[in-house]
Amino acid sequence: MADIGVLFRRVGQATHNLSHMQFLCFGGVDVDKKIQHILSQISTLEDDLRAELHQQEIKLFYRVSGKRVEFDEAVRKLHQDSKTSIGRWLLDSAPLNFIAAPIIYGLIAYATEIAARTEQYWCPIKHARKVLGTHARYQRFLTYGESDQYQARLEQFRDALRKQND
Repeated sequence: MADIGVLFRRVGQATHNLSHMQFLCFGGVDVDKKIQHILSQISTLEDDLRAELHQQEIKLFYRVSGKRVEFDEAVRKLHQDSKTSIGRWLLDSAPLNFIAAPIIYGLIAYATEIAARTEQYWCPIKHARKVLGTHARYQRFLTYGESDQYQARLEQFRDALRKQND
């Protein structure tokens, strides 16, 4: 294993602070110095990130206070002015949205019924695998593989459709 890279293992008690870990090094690489250098870079980047986020807060007129975001008075007033009650939204929104939904659902139900009747007329056999979301007529169909009853039952299914249409 020594020829595939530097081997090291942690010595001592488990700790959350990486800077206090002790390592045994193989291959002449000082792991402690590398880790200290990386931790130093991470700390510097975190400081830079905090400074940039603070600049963004100032530009957007808010500050983070604990777990709360506090907006400046001007932004808060703008938010209050732009709020819309549900009643106002219903009045302002297009009535077409309320009309279109029932029509669309009705068309879907109509298309489903056409497909169900077509399937009952031409091929009233359940699928070999279970199908989710079947129509109401599906449960009365022949079980997959019942070919001996198919011709006799096919006429019964078609007669039932004719009686329903009359």
